[in-house]
Amino acid sequence: MIQKQNIMSVVRTVLAVLLLAASSPDHAASINTTPLTSTQKNIETLGTGVAVAPPLTAAGVTHYENNTMEFAQLTAETLFTASAAYALKNILHEERPSGSDDQSFPSATSALIFSGSSFLWGRYGWEYGLPAFAVGQFVSYSVPACF
Repeated sequence: MIQKQNIMSVVRTVLAVLLLAASSPDHAASINTTPLTSTQKNIETLGTGVAVAPPLTAAGVTHYENNTMEFAQLTAETLFTASAAYALKNILHEERPSGSDDQSFPSATSALIFSGSSFLWGRYGWEYGLPAFAVGQFVSYSVPACF
């Protein structure tokens, strides 16, 4: 068990370093006034729709296993995550790359999907968690700020 935890720790560290290296500060302060193309708008819409998949999957698994305690924990975790994202949006006032408003950070959509993904990974292991995190990466990509 310890070896599996060490491997997962290394995998998480490597993924964090790769994500940090992939982020580019060159575009962080620029305002993108270019309207989204139809393809980009379709990707955004798909990402927003898919964002409910991991929480719904987690709810379905807990219901299938008739585990009301885990369902209650999932519900509380999702509510706390959404509340924290909403509170931070109103405290931090980060401007969107499009300049449309100051509710850019944190992404409530990403918070929702990763709440469900984290629950799946923590309760059911990487077999459920890894696909959910992959879907989460797509959702995070689909946010218009990425275009």
